[in-house]
Amino acid sequence: MKIGIYGGTFDPVHNGHIMVAKAALQQLKLDRVIFVVASDPPHKHDSNRTPGLERLEMLNAGIGVERCFAASGLELKRGGVSYTVETLGQLSREHSGAKLYFIVGADMLMNFRTWHRPEEILKLADLVAIGRMQAGSDMPAQHGVLGDIAGSIESELGGKVIVLNTYGPDISSTKIRSLVSNARSIAEFVPLSVEKYIYTHLLYFDDELKAMGERLRNTLDENRFEHTMLVAREAVMLAERYGFDTKRARIAGMLHDCMKLGSKELIKFAKSHGYELTEDELKYPFTLHGRLGAEIAKCEYGIYDDEILEAIRNHTIGSTEMSMLDKIVFLADKIEPSRTYRRIEHIRKLAYEDLDAAVIAVMRHTMQYTKSRGMAVHPDTLIIIEALERKANKKSKMEDQINNGRN
Repeated sequence: MKIGIYGGTFDPVHNGHIMVAKAALQQLKLDRVIFVVASDPPHKHDSNRTPGLERLEMLNAGIGVERCFAASGLELKRGGVSYTVETLGQLSREHSGAKLYFIVGADMLMNFRTWHRPEEILKLADLVAIGRMQAGSDMPAQHGVLGDIAGSIESELGGKVIVLNTYGPDISSTKIRSLVSNARSIAEFVPLSVEKYIYTHLLYFDDELKAMGERLRNTLDENRFEHTMLVAREAVMLAERYGFDTKRARIAGMLHDCMKLGSKELIKFAKSHGYELTEDELKYPFTLHGRLGAEIAKCEYGIYDDEILEAIRNHTIGSTEMSMLDKIVFLADKIEPSRTYRRIEHIRKLAYEDLDAAVIAVMRHTMQYTKSRGMAVHPDTLIIIEALERKANKKSKMEDQINNGRN
Protein backbone atom coordinates (compact mmCIF):
# COMPACT_ATOMS: atom_id res chain seq x y z
CA MET A 1 0.00 0.00 0.00
CA LYS A 2 1.18 3.54 -0.84
CA ILE A 3 0.07 6.24 1.59
CA GLY A 4 0.57 9.99 1.32
CA ILE A 5 0.98 11.88 4.59
CA TYR A 6 -0.01 15.54 4.46
CA GLY A 7 0.61 17.48 7.66
CA GLY A 8 -0.49 20.98 8.50
CA THR A 9 -2.37 23.21 10.88
CA PHE A 10 -5.34 23.34 8.46
CA ASP A 11 -6.65 26.52 10.03
CA PRO A 12 -8.69 26.29 7.87
CA VAL A 13 -8.26 23.54 5.30
CA HIS A 14 -8.77 25.07 1.84
CA ASN A 15 -9.04 24.18 -1.84
CA GLY A 16 -5.27 24.46 -2.26
CA HIS A 17 -4.69 21.71 0.29
CA ILE A 18 -7.25 19.48 -1.41
CA MET A 19 -5.84 20.17 -4.87
CA VAL A 20 -2.31 19.30 -3.71
CA ALA A 21 -3.49 16.05 -2.11
CA LYS A 22 -5.36 15.08 -5.28
CA ALA A 23 -2.27 15.77 -7.40
CA ALA A 24 -0.13 13.58 -5.17
CA LEU A 25 -2.78 10.86 -5.15
CA GLN A 26 -2.92 10.75 -8.94
CA GLN A 27 0.70 11.26 -9.92
CA LEU A 28 2.17 8.91 -7.32
CA LYS A 29 -0.71 6.44 -7.67
CA LEU A 30 -1.32 6.48 -3.94
CA ASP A 31 -3.97 4.35 -2.30
CA ARG A 32 -4.89 7.11 0.14
CA VAL A 33 -3.80 10.42 1.60
CA ILE A 34 -3.90 10.98 5.36
CA PHE A 35 -4.19 14.60 6.49
CA VAL A 36 -2.49 14.98 9.88
CA VAL A 37 -3.63 17.94 11.97
CA ALA A 38 -0.66 19.54 13.73
CA SER A 39 -0.87 20.13 17.45
CA ASP A 40 1.89 22.70 17.89
CA PRO A 41 4.27 22.69 14.92
CA PRO A 42 7.66 24.09 15.98
CA HIS A 43 7.95 26.23 12.84
CA LYS A 44 4.43 27.73 13.20
CA HIS A 45 3.78 28.32 16.89
CA ASP A 46 0.72 30.53 17.34
CA SER A 47 -1.14 31.07 20.59
CA ASN A 48 -4.20 32.28 18.64
CA ARG A 49 -4.57 29.08 16.65
CA THR A 50 -8.02 27.49 16.50
CA PRO A 51 -8.26 24.59 18.99
CA GLY A 52 -7.06 21.33 17.52
CA LEU A 53 -10.31 19.40 17.80
CA GLU A 54 -12.17 22.11 15.89
CA ARG A 55 -9.52 22.08 13.16
CA LEU A 56 -9.87 18.29 12.97
CA GLU A 57 -13.68 18.52 12.71
CA MET A 58 -13.37 21.23 10.07
CA LEU A 59 -10.90 19.08 8.13
CA ASN A 60 -13.25 16.11 8.24
CA ALA A 61 -16.02 18.36 6.93
CA GLY A 62 -13.80 19.57 4.10
CA ILE A 63 -12.57 16.19 2.86
CA GLY A 64 -15.60 14.09 3.78
CA VAL A 65 -16.71 13.49 0.20
CA GLU A 66 -13.28 12.31 -0.96
CA ARG A 67 -13.16 8.51 -0.76
CA CYS A 68 -9.34 8.23 -0.67
CA PHE A 69 -8.80 10.96 1.94
CA ALA A 70 -8.73 10.56 5.73
CA ALA A 71 -8.05 12.90 8.64
CA SER A 72 -5.89 12.00 11.60
CA GLY A 73 -5.69 13.62 15.03
CA LEU A 74 -2.75 11.55 16.26
CA GLU A 75 -0.62 14.63 16.94
CA LEU A 76 -3.48 16.18 18.90
CA LYS A 77 -3.69 13.05 21.06
CA ARG A 78 0.05 13.05 21.58
CA GLY A 79 0.04 16.75 22.48
CA GLY A 80 2.98 19.09 22.87
CA VAL A 81 5.29 20.13 20.05
CA SER A 82 4.62 18.17 16.86
CA TYR A 83 7.75 16.68 15.29
CA THR A 84 7.34 15.10 11.88
CA VAL A 85 9.79 12.29 12.63
CA GLU A 86 7.64 11.11 15.55
CA THR A 87 4.44 11.30 13.52
CA LEU A 88 5.92 9.33 10.64
CA GLY A 89 7.32 6.76 13.06
CA GLN A 90 3.87 6.22 14.57
CA LEU A 91 2.18 6.01 11.17
CA SER A 92 4.84 3.56 9.97
CA ARG A 93 4.02 1.29 12.88
CA GLU A 94 0.26 1.65 12.37
CA HIS A 95 0.55 0.88 8.65
CA SER A 96 3.22 -1.80 8.71
CA GLY A 97 4.53 -2.60 5.26
CA ALA A 98 3.08 0.53 3.63
CA LYS A 99 5.24 2.89 1.61
CA LEU A 100 4.94 6.41 3.03
CA TYR A 101 5.21 9.68 1.11
CA PHE A 102 5.43 12.87 3.14
CA ILE A 103 3.90 15.81 1.22
CA VAL A 104 5.29 19.32 1.77
CA GLY A 105 5.07 22.72 0.14
CA ALA A 106 8.01 24.41 -1.51
CA ASP A 107 8.65 26.67 1.49
CA MET A 108 8.90 23.61 3.74
CA LEU A 109 11.35 21.92 1.37
CA MET A 110 13.62 24.96 1.43
CA ASN A 111 13.83 24.77 5.24
CA PHE A 112 13.92 20.99 5.48
CA ARG A 113 17.56 20.78 6.67
CA THR A 114 16.59 22.72 9.81
CA TRP A 115 13.89 20.21 10.81
CA HIS A 116 14.20 17.88 13.78
CA ARG A 117 16.18 14.75 12.72
CA PRO A 118 15.71 15.21 8.94
CA GLU A 119 17.82 12.13 8.07
CA GLU A 120 15.41 9.90 9.99
CA ILE A 121 12.42 11.48 8.25
CA LEU A 122 13.93 10.47 4.90
CA LYS A 123 14.38 6.91 6.15
CA LEU A 124 10.70 6.71 7.08
CA ALA A 125 9.21 8.31 3.97
CA ASP A 126 9.94 9.77 0.56
CA LEU A 127 9.67 13.54 0.61
CA VAL A 128 7.19 14.96 -1.93
CA ALA A 129 7.43 18.66 -2.78
CA ILE A 130 4.76 20.78 -4.45
CA GLY A 131 5.21 24.43 -5.36
CA ARG A 132 2.71 27.27 -5.25
CA MET A 133 1.60 29.34 -8.20
CA GLN A 134 2.84 32.90 -8.17
CA ALA A 135 0.02 35.43 -7.87
CA GLY A 136 -0.82 36.98 -11.25
CA SER A 137 1.35 34.56 -13.19
CA ASP A 138 1.02 31.24 -14.98
CA MET A 139 4.47 30.26 -13.76
CA PRO A 140 5.15 28.63 -10.38
CA ALA A 141 6.84 30.87 -7.84
CA GLN A 142 9.71 28.37 -7.41
CA HIS A 143 10.00 27.32 -11.05
CA GLY A 144 13.39 25.74 -11.73
CA VAL A 145 14.48 25.90 -8.09
CA LEU A 146 12.79 22.93 -6.43
CA GLY A 147 14.68 20.33 -8.46
CA ASP A 148 18.02 21.78 -7.37
CA ILE A 149 16.98 21.83 -3.71
CA ALA A 150 15.68 18.27 -3.92
CA GLY A 151 18.95 17.06 -5.42
CA SER A 152 21.05 18.77 -2.76
CA ILE A 153 18.93 17.26 0.05
CA GLU A 154 19.34 13.77 -1.41
CA SER A 155 23.11 14.25 -1.74
CA GLU A 156 23.52 15.59 1.77
CA LEU A 157 20.97 13.58 3.79
CA GLY A 158 20.15 10.54 1.67
CA GLY A 159 16.66 9.26 0.96
CA LYS A 160 14.47 10.33 -1.92
CA VAL A 161 12.92 13.70 -2.70
CA ILE A 162 10.22 13.86 -5.39
CA VAL A 163 9.16 17.10 -7.05
CA LEU A 164 5.70 16.65 -8.51
CA ASN A 165 4.88 18.04 -11.92
CA THR A 166 2.11 20.23 -10.53
CA TYR A 167 1.67 23.40 -8.52
CA GLY A 168 -0.95 24.37 -5.99
CA PRO A 169 -2.94 27.63 -6.19
CA ASP A 170 -1.81 30.74 -4.35
CA ILE A 171 -4.17 30.34 -1.39
CA SER A 172 -3.20 30.74 2.26
CA SER A 173 -5.10 29.98 5.46
CA THR A 174 -3.89 33.33 6.80
CA LYS A 175 -5.61 35.14 3.95
CA ILE A 176 -8.82 33.18 4.49
CA ARG A 177 -8.90 34.01 8.21
CA SER A 178 -8.40 37.69 7.36
CA LEU A 179 -11.21 37.61 4.77
CA VAL A 180 -13.66 36.11 7.27
CA SER A 181 -12.64 38.61 9.93
CA ASN A 182 -13.30 41.45 7.48
CA ALA A 183 -16.64 40.05 6.25
CA ARG A 184 -15.43 39.08 2.81
CA SER A 185 -16.49 36.03 0.85
CA ILE A 186 -14.30 32.90 0.96
CA ALA A 187 -16.51 30.80 -1.34
CA GLU A 188 -13.82 30.49 -4.02
CA PHE A 189 -11.15 29.35 -1.56
CA VAL A 190 -12.76 26.64 0.58
CA PRO A 191 -15.38 23.89 0.17
CA LEU A 192 -18.91 24.91 1.14
CA SER A 193 -18.77 22.43 4.04
CA VAL A 194 -15.81 24.35 5.48
CA GLU A 195 -17.61 27.67 5.04
CA LYS A 196 -20.56 26.24 6.95
CA TYR A 197 -18.28 25.05 9.73
CA ILE A 198 -16.53 28.41 10.01
CA TYR A 199 -19.80 30.34 10.24
CA THR A 200 -21.64 27.99 12.57
CA HIS A 201 -18.63 27.73 14.90
CA LEU A 202 -17.99 31.49 14.75
CA LEU A 203 -14.37 31.02 13.71
CA TYR A 204 -12.18 34.02 12.84
CA PHE A 205 -14.82 36.53 14.00
CA ASP A 206 -13.80 39.43 16.24
CA ASP A 207 -14.75 39.25 19.92
CA GLU A 208 -17.83 41.46 19.60
CA LEU A 209 -19.28 39.50 16.70
CA LYS A 210 -18.43 36.19 18.36
CA ALA A 211 -20.29 37.29 21.51
CA MET A 212 -23.31 38.16 19.37
CA GLY A 213 -23.13 34.76 17.74
CA GLU A 214 -22.85 32.92 21.06
CA ARG A 215 -25.89 34.76 22.35
CA LEU A 216 -27.83 33.72 19.26
CA ARG A 217 -26.68 30.13 19.71
CA ASN A 218 -28.07 30.16 23.25
CA THR A 219 -31.36 31.69 22.06
CA LEU A 220 -32.15 29.72 18.91
CA ASP A 221 -32.50 26.00 18.36
CA GLU A 222 -29.68 24.25 16.49
CA ASN A 223 -31.33 24.27 13.06
CA ARG A 224 -32.41 27.89 13.32
CA PHE A 225 -28.92 28.94 14.44
CA GLU A 226 -27.33 27.16 11.48
CA HIS A 227 -29.81 28.83 9.13
CA THR A 228 -29.08 32.21 10.70
CA MET A 229 -25.33 31.92 10.24
CA LEU A 230 -25.73 30.71 6.65
CA VAL A 231 -27.92 33.74 5.97
CA ALA A 232 -25.07 35.89 7.32
CA ARG A 233 -22.67 34.10 4.95
CA GLU A 234 -24.99 34.63 1.98
CA ALA A 235 -25.56 38.28 2.91
CA VAL A 236 -21.81 38.87 2.81
CA MET A 237 -21.60 37.36 -0.67
CA LEU A 238 -24.53 39.38 -2.00
CA ALA A 239 -23.24 42.59 -0.42
CA GLU A 240 -19.83 42.00 -1.97
CA ARG A 241 -21.43 41.39 -5.36
CA TYR A 242 -23.48 44.61 -5.26
CA GLY A 243 -20.98 46.90 -3.54
CA PHE A 244 -22.71 47.18 -0.17
CA ASP A 245 -20.99 47.27 3.24
CA THR A 246 -20.35 43.58 3.93
CA LYS A 247 -19.91 43.99 7.69
CA ARG A 248 -23.30 45.64 8.09
CA ALA A 249 -24.88 43.02 5.82
CA ARG A 250 -23.39 40.25 7.98
CA ILE A 251 -24.81 41.74 11.17
CA ALA A 252 -28.25 42.13 9.58
CA GLY A 253 -28.10 38.53 8.38
CA MET A 254 -27.08 37.24 11.80
CA LEU A 255 -29.89 39.07 13.58
CA HIS A 256 -32.69 38.67 11.05
CA ASP A 257 -34.26 35.78 13.03
CA CYS A 258 -33.25 36.84 16.54
CA MET A 259 -36.95 36.78 17.49
CA LYS A 260 -38.03 33.64 15.66
CA LEU A 261 -40.86 32.04 17.64
CA GLY A 262 -44.09 30.23 16.87
CA SER A 263 -47.15 32.35 16.07
CA LYS A 264 -48.75 31.98 19.50
CA GLU A 265 -45.48 32.75 21.27
CA LEU A 266 -44.94 35.85 19.13
CA ILE A 267 -48.40 37.23 19.94
CA LYS A 268 -47.96 36.43 23.61
CA PHE A 269 -44.54 38.11 23.70
CA ALA A 270 -45.81 41.19 21.88
CA LYS A 271 -48.78 41.64 24.20
CA SER A 272 -46.75 41.01 27.35
CA HIS A 273 -44.23 43.68 26.26
CA GLY A 274 -46.84 46.27 25.39
CA TYR A 275 -46.65 46.14 21.59
CA GLU A 276 -49.89 47.08 19.87
CA LEU A 277 -50.75 44.57 17.16
CA THR A 278 -52.47 45.43 13.90
CA GLU A 279 -55.33 43.41 12.50
CA ASP A 280 -53.00 42.02 9.82
CA GLU A 281 -50.40 40.99 12.42
CA LEU A 282 -53.03 39.09 14.38
CA LYS A 283 -54.21 37.40 11.19
CA TYR A 284 -50.68 36.74 9.85
CA PRO A 285 -48.57 36.50 13.04
CA PHE A 286 -45.54 35.10 11.17
CA THR A 287 -44.84 38.68 10.04
CA LEU A 288 -44.39 39.71 13.67
CA HIS A 289 -40.94 38.18 14.06
CA GLY A 290 -39.49 40.77 11.70
CA ARG A 291 -40.88 43.76 13.61
CA LEU A 292 -40.13 42.26 17.01
CA GLY A 293 -36.71 41.13 15.81
CA ALA A 294 -35.80 44.72 14.95
CA GLU A 295 -36.83 45.78 18.47
CA ILE A 296 -34.78 42.98 20.07
CA ALA A 297 -31.78 43.79 17.86
CA LYS A 298 -31.92 47.37 19.12
CA CYS A 299 -32.74 46.81 22.79
CA GLU A 300 -30.79 43.63 23.51
CA TYR A 301 -28.02 43.54 20.89
CA GLY A 302 -27.29 47.26 20.85
CA ILE A 303 -27.89 47.81 17.13
CA TYR A 304 -28.81 51.41 16.35
CA ASP A 305 -28.16 51.39 12.61
CA ASP A 306 -31.59 52.21 11.18
CA GLU A 307 -30.86 50.50 7.86
CA ILE A 308 -29.92 47.24 9.58
CA LEU A 309 -33.02 47.41 11.77
CA GLU A 310 -35.22 48.08 8.74
CA ALA A 311 -33.72 45.09 6.90
CA ILE A 312 -34.57 42.85 9.86
CA ARG A 313 -38.08 44.31 9.99
CA ASN A 314 -38.70 43.79 6.25
CA HIS A 315 -37.19 40.35 5.68
CA THR A 316 -40.48 38.42 5.94
CA ILE A 317 -42.65 39.82 3.13
CA GLY A 318 -40.58 42.83 2.08
CA SER A 319 -41.98 46.31 1.49
CA THR A 320 -42.74 48.68 -1.37
CA GLU A 321 -39.68 50.79 -0.47
CA MET A 322 -36.94 48.21 -0.06
CA SER A 323 -33.36 49.42 0.34
CA MET A 324 -30.44 47.46 -1.07
CA LEU A 325 -29.80 45.97 2.37
CA ASP A 326 -33.48 45.01 2.66
CA LYS A 327 -33.16 43.09 -0.60
CA ILE A 328 -29.86 41.49 0.38
CA VAL A 329 -31.18 40.14 3.68
CA PHE A 330 -34.53 39.15 2.16
CA LEU A 331 -32.77 37.14 -0.57
CA ALA A 332 -30.06 35.70 1.68
CA ASP A 333 -32.81 34.30 3.90
CA LYS A 334 -34.40 32.56 0.91
CA ILE A 335 -31.32 31.21 -0.92
CA GLU A 336 -28.79 30.28 1.79
CA PRO A 337 -27.20 26.85 1.13
CA SER A 338 -29.51 24.75 3.30
CA ARG A 339 -32.65 25.97 1.49
CA THR A 340 -34.29 23.54 -0.94
CA TYR A 341 -37.37 24.24 -3.03
CA ARG A 342 -38.44 24.18 -6.66
CA ARG A 343 -36.53 26.65 -8.86
CA ILE A 344 -34.08 27.57 -6.11
CA GLU A 345 -31.02 27.02 -8.31
CA HIS A 346 -32.47 29.36 -10.91
CA ILE A 347 -33.18 31.97 -8.22
CA ARG A 348 -29.71 31.57 -6.69
CA LYS A 349 -28.14 32.25 -10.07
CA LEU A 350 -30.47 35.17 -10.70
CA ALA A 351 -29.63 36.67 -7.29
CA TYR A 352 -26.06 37.33 -8.43
CA GLU A 353 -27.14 38.69 -11.81
CA ASP A 354 -30.09 40.93 -10.99
CA LEU A 355 -30.95 41.69 -7.36
CA ASP A 356 -34.36 43.20 -8.10
CA ALA A 357 -35.44 40.41 -10.43
CA ALA A 358 -34.42 37.79 -7.88
CA VAL A 359 -36.40 39.45 -5.06
CA ILE A 360 -39.50 39.59 -7.28
CA ALA A 361 -38.99 35.97 -8.38
CA VAL A 362 -38.84 34.82 -4.75
CA MET A 363 -41.96 36.77 -3.84
CA ARG A 364 -43.93 35.36 -6.77
CA HIS A 365 -42.74 31.84 -6.02
CA THR A 366 -43.74 32.20 -2.36
CA MET A 367 -47.15 33.57 -3.30
CA GLN A 368 -47.79 30.67 -5.71
CA TYR A 369 -46.59 28.10 -3.19
CA THR A 370 -48.80 29.57 -0.45
CA LYS A 371 -51.86 29.46 -2.73
CA SER A 372 -51.08 25.88 -3.79
CA ARG A 373 -51.16 24.83 -0.14
CA GLY A 374 -54.60 26.37 0.30
CA MET A 375 -53.22 29.04 2.63
CA ALA A 376 -54.07 32.74 2.67
CA VAL A 377 -51.57 35.08 1.05
CA HIS A 378 -50.73 38.24 2.98
CA PRO A 379 -52.77 41.08 1.40
CA ASP A 380 -49.69 43.28 0.93
CA THR A 381 -47.79 40.68 -1.08
CA LEU A 382 -49.13 41.51 -4.52
CA ILE A 383 -49.01 45.25 -3.79
CA ILE A 384 -45.31 44.93 -2.91
CA ILE A 385 -44.53 42.81 -5.97
CA GLU A 386 -46.23 45.22 -8.36
CA ALA A 387 -44.52 48.24 -6.78
CA LEU A 388 -41.10 46.57 -7.08
CA GLU A 389 -41.81 45.56 -10.67
CA ARG A 390 -42.74 49.14 -11.61
CA LYS A 391 -39.51 50.43 -10.08
CA ALA A 392 -37.43 47.71 -11.75
CA ASN A 393 -39.00 48.50 -15.13
CA LYS A 394 -38.45 52.23 -14.66
CA LYS A 395 -34.82 51.60 -13.70
CA SER A 396 -34.34 49.36 -16.74
CA LYS A 397 -35.76 52.00 -19.10
CA MET A 398 -33.50 54.68 -17.62
CA GLU A 399 -30.47 52.45 -18.07
CA ASP A 400 -31.47 51.75 -21.68
CA GLN A 401 -31.81 55.48 -22.36
CA ILE A 402 -28.37 56.15 -20.85
CA ASN A 403 -26.82 53.35 -22.90
CA ASN A 404 -28.54 54.52 -26.09
CA GLY A 405 -27.30 58.04 -25.42
CA ARG A 406 -23.73 56.77 -25.15
CA ASN A 407 -24.10 54.93 -28.44
